[in-house]
Amino acid sequence: MTGTALQHVTQPQTDTIRVVDRCIGCGGPAYVKVETLELGEFLFCMHDWKKHKAKLEPLAVHVTDETWKLLPKPYDPATDNS
Repeated sequence: MTGTALQHVTQPQTDTIRVVDRCIGCGGPAYVKVETLELGEFLFCMHDWKKHKAKLEPLAVHVTDETWKLLPKPYDPATDNS
């Protein structure tokens, strides 16, 4: 998304981000969905959200942030098959 305007994403508004949802900046998996009244809905990966957060957050009526899915999962010896 270098030097271009943000693109409007037209999808049904839900609170969840689907596996098939892609970042409008780079096409990677989306982990943040921003809903605005004036501009519509935007999907971002974590690094593109960090780039646009300051501009879009004040306009947002709802932000769904699932970046927690990127955190490492705790080790569970019960599921260790090594």
